[in-house]
Amino acid sequence: MIRIVMLLVLGLAPSIAQSGGGKPSLVFPFLPVDVQTNISVAADLDHPKICPAELTNVLSNTNLFSEQERLRLLAVIKKYQNVTTNAGPAGTEFIGLAKRERDWKNTKQPLIVACFKEPESKATCEIATLFGKDHYIQIQFRELNGDGYNASFIDGKLMQFQEYKAGQLEGLYLAMKGFAPPKHETCATLARFRNGKLVGRFLGWANNGDITCDAEFAEPFDFLKFQVIKTDLAWRSSAY
Repeated sequence: MIRIVMLLVLGLAPSIAQSGGGKPSLVFPFLPVDVQTNISVAADLDHPKICPAELTNVLSNTNLFSEQERLRLLAVIKKYQNVTTNAGPAGTEFIGLAKRERDWKNTKQPLIVACFKEPESKATCEIATLFGKDHYIQIQFRELNGDGYNASFIDGKLMQFQEYKAGQLEGLYLAMKGFAPPKHETCATLARFRNGKLVGRFLGWANNGDITCDAEFAEPFDFLKFQVIKTDLAWRSSAY
């Protein structure tokens, strides 16, 4: 079960490459080996490591999250915990349905989204139910300048959260193990993006707290371009 969850959330699979001397070396899963010259991998699903205290995967860990990031996540959960495609966030106006599509696991997935508008800011919130299940919803929130976020919820619990600036990934790229305060604040994966590219460290944790993905990117990396399974949540207009 851990492996299945990690594959869905991360779009990853365990992988081993042979170094020049024949010694197995870890590689970042589901990325071509030839683009990994500036990626250092210390753990994967087949080679987990015990998580040190400073990397404990909870939102209250200030080594991983700033107080501002934690408060943003809490605000998103409060705002969307009880919304549906029939009832948007408090204070918004329903403006209609729209056709959208997104890339998901290497296929184009059509969506019908309910669109809501915040009267004062003119920001929009689009809500979709996935796989025909009302308890599994995804949110796409955008301000007029393209800033915003995407999030997914199951039964009111936050599962994924990805931040955008001017239409590009910028900030947190996060998966949770079903976060609904005051419980379940543990992370499944954590990365950060800048100008649409992954920067720094990509971490993933198993249910027992072990680190099952630890990759350090030496320079900004076009993760969405090279990953085999697409896992970003954003969708776009569709003519289907």
